[in-house]
Amino acid sequence: MYAYIPRAHTLVSNMIDATSGADLEMTEDPNKHVLDYLRYYCELDNSFDFAVLLKGPWGAGKTYLINKFLTERAGEPSARHLYVSLYGITSFRQIEDAFFRELHPILSSKGMKLAATLAKGALRTALHFDLDGEAVTVNSQLPELDLLEYFKKPKECLLVFDDLERCSMPISDVLGYINAFVEHEGFKVVILGNEDEILRREDGLYREIKEKLIGQTLAVRSTPRSAINNFLALIRDNKTRDFLRKNIDDILLLHSQSESENLRILKQALWDFERLAVCFSEKHWQNGEAVGTLFRLVLALSFETRRGKLKAGQFAEVQTSRIARYFQDKDAETPGIAAELEKRYPETDFSQTIVSSGLLKALLVDGLRDQDMIRAELDRSPYYAPPGTELAWKTVWEFSTIDDNRFEDAVAKIEEQFKRREFEIPGEMFHVFGERLLFSEIGAITLSKMEVVHECNEYLDSLHQLRKIFNKYTDAGAEIDCNIGWHNTLFFNIKTSEFAEILRHYRAIIDKVAKDSLPEAGQNLLTVMKNDPDEYFRMICPNTDEQSIYYNVPVLAAIKPNEFVEHVLKLNPSSQWTVFAAFRGRYNYGPAPLGNVLADEREWLREVKHVFEDKAAASRPLSKFRILSAVKSNLDPFLASQN
Repeated sequence: MYAYIPRAHTLVSNMIDATSGADLEMTEDPNKHVLDYLRYYCELDNSFDFAVLLKGPWGAGKTYLINKFLTERAGEPSARHLYVSLYGITSFRQIEDAFFRELHPILSSKGMKLAATLAKGALRTALHFDLDGEAVTVNSQLPELDLLEYFKKPKECLLVFDDLERCSMPISDVLGYINAFVEHEGFKVVILGNEDEILRREDGLYREIKEKLIGQTLAVRSTPRSAINNFLALIRDNKTRDFLRKNIDDILLLHSQSESENLRILKQALWDFERLAVCFSEKHWQNGEAVGTLFRLVLALSFETRRGKLKAGQFAEVQTSRIARYFQDKDAETPGIAAELEKRYPETDFSQTIVSSGLLKALLVDGLRDQDMIRAELDRSPYYAPPGTELAWKTVWEFSTIDDNRFEDAVAKIEEQFKRREFEIPGEMFHVFGERLLFSEIGAITLSKMEVVHECNEYLDSLHQLRKIFNKYTDAGAEIDCNIGWHNTLFFNIKTSEFAEILRHYRAIIDKVAKDSLPEAGQNLLTVMKNDPDEYFRMICPNTDEQSIYYNVPVLAAIKPNEFVEHVLKLNPSSQWTVFAAFRGRYNYGPAPLGNVLADEREWLREVKHVFEDKAAASRPLSKFRILSAVKSNLDPFLASQN
């Protein structure tokens, strides 16, 4: 049993930790004091009975700093060190296995055998700490591995324990284990950890054990300038690496603006940009303005995403025109995410349309990268598209960055296309509708906002008369989602009452178009049922084979019950059973569809049941039994749930 004897002295413990940040800013390298102290601590003539703690948040560069020190120290002939990461460690044996892996080359050269040592039974005990006069027992295990056997002068060897806060064992137990090396075997020890996280995880015992074990705590501060060249060396693509080297100051500025103080996030953001940049063709690289815009955008969004500040669903909102955002946010109580990011990164253009927000989300959130898609988006952007080929509404969407002549030309073109009813795709129409409200507000056209609303509603009515309104049941893109916009760009004026009125009118029209289409769709279904009952099943029931276009559409209610039953009874028995099974596949999906999206089919189903029963009564015995059994199994359970 080992007794922990409190030291009678301290070496200005935690003095540097208490030093003000302002004093440290005076040095070029804010971690110079850390390296200086480690050199002092490891001097061969110095013997200490305490460990040193390097603390700092995740990604601050603690591991980078200790590796830098160990590399420097490796030049000293008698200096030795062993390093182990405690990340995920669940037992002391795992720590000693890590030591073995580092020691093995040394032991092999000396013909030493460690296996016998590691095979010894564990010697378990308890380390007793006298904390302010009160005895505290820390469950621990004395080291099985006798490092003194391999290092005759322990003061020459430095033991480094990294990732203390990520250890899966109780922190107090780990410190007790480390204490055996420090106090009883005379080794010098450096521990690395995120102390804020440790304090959230542990109770008050950590603080008291730390006071007795740790003689010096040193705060490591993020030093991106000293690490940036090492990070750039990890960039494999030559063009990307050369570009980043020329823009080191911008990289450091963006990282500073992120306020993350996390070097790991910085390194990962550079990799994110490389994944995008390797898709550039020579033509794309030649436009320095476009590449610079994307570089700043990707780094800023990568920082925010990796910090958890930017969610996947917010990417479309980020890519909002500054002017559009002004009109959307001017009456809002709190600014949106785009305004927050623009404030944090004032040099970054989040409203750019070089690539879409969907592509950026795929890259930064989902880890997806499609070179052909990236190049296609770049080629369609204003930076690379041939002159005169850009859509007028897209030009207006970016009007905060264009001159008056180009803007006025685009407005005139939109108004002419509007009169000729050239816009038929719903998303494109609502971009134009929102922009026309903007034209009214800034005086680009002489119409009032209500006159714009009236004209836009007339526009929709005329498309309806021409049968050019999308059917929401069968046409993808018929529904308008103001949260994502269209072509990964949000609409102008989506928060105004005028835009809401146009949208309400549009939705009333598409509801009518969809409802009016159901009788024809119902007749088509009867034809499909006759020719291919399995296809009928797949069209009205959710399935994994193909998309079901009518699974949530009350199309059956548009078929006369008698007509439906007649078609079913003309089928052979096997096909009849498929049609009956379709009821179960249709109504057994989701939360009570007959009470929700398929409510219009509830009374229809009741009538169909009565017609089947009437037909069964007049049928021969086997057919009667088959029909009634099918009704009982596939219709009755859903009708009973509606009573």
